[in-house]
Amino acid sequence: MIIHFDDGREPVYKYRDIFKDFKGSIVWFISTSTIGKKQEGNRYYTPHNYATWDQIRECRDLGWEIGNHSHEHKRFIAMTEEEMIYNIEKSQKIFQDELGEKPTKFAYPFGKFDAKTEEVVMRYFDYRRNTKREDGNYGVYKERPEQLTDKELLIFHSLAEKNPKSCEYKVDELKKLLCMI
Repeated sequence: MIIHFDDGREPVYKYRDIFKDFKGSIVWFISTSTIGKKQEGNRYYTPHNYATWDQIRECRDLGWEIGNHSHEHKRFIAMTEEEMIYNIEKSQKIFQDELGEKPTKFAYPFGKFDAKTEEVVMRYFDYRRNTKREDGNYGVYKERPEQLTDKELLIFHSLAEKNPKSCEYKVDELKKLLCMI
């Protein structure tokens, strides 16, 4: 079982202890321009902060892999090649400076990619995740959690204690999901 978290939101760090007995792997894809900043509430998220470098390091030290989610978290399919290269190289330099290493995994912001973006991104990363479904959902865990397999990839953006917005997953539901695995 693999769990991916996108964007680097602080609630993922806050609830990290629910994964202490998780036997699969966790990759936290971070957009470097938002580290330590505040996210205002909107239709997708409740107000929260983005994780700090110390929080990201702590999760890495717990065994989480840190992945690259670009610097600015903009749609790569709308960028020029130069803009994509800037976003990748800037974020990779920041990761190297802050963590002492560069991520080898990349998740496309908004899950969108095309042949042009793939050609650029493959120059830098061994793994590129592009699994967003056309209906906007990220996998069977929302509709049919009983059908999860040990090879399933679960993708989350953020977690919320109660009243989650559309891009958040309720903490209690995730705990139940982890018990099924």
